[in-house]
Amino acid sequence: MSPTEQSAPGLTLAAIWHDECLLELEALVEYSGFRGRSTAYTEPQVIAEFADALMAFDAKREGGPTFEAGFSDGSKALHMRVYECDRAGHLAMHMHMTTDAPGGHRPEEIWRLDIELKTEAQSLVCFARELRELARTQSGEAFLWAAP
Repeated sequence: MSPTEQSAPGLTLAAIWHDECLLELEALVEYSGFRGRSTAYTEPQVIAEFADALMAFDAKREGGPTFEAGFSDGSKALHMRVYECDRAGHLAMHMHMTTDAPGGHRPEEIWRLDIELKTEAQSLVCFARELRELARTQSGEAFLWAAP
């Protein structure tokens, strides 16, 4: 896709590699003029647990489901947290993504993106269902639509 083309705003998580223990996720986010890409390693069970937490949050609106994956040096990280962002009960996801810069060998060459995506309950439920399937099959992708 060229930089002038516009895709749907939101987050796409895709399974891009797996072995018997780990799954590598690629996170692509586009929202309000910002774009970012990162990869992170996690276990399929962690993804399934996050999906379950998202469904429970939708049902009761208690707590704030979180997902964390990445290396201890802060690179190749993906952190997500879902919460109500106002008194009307609108939803948002805060994302923190990091990735190594091409050819990067210094700590300063780790690229970071922090962003809040506003979303809706139905989109969150669809995202959770797609995450469950991604965790089960260790393939495919999940998309979270972000409200403009």
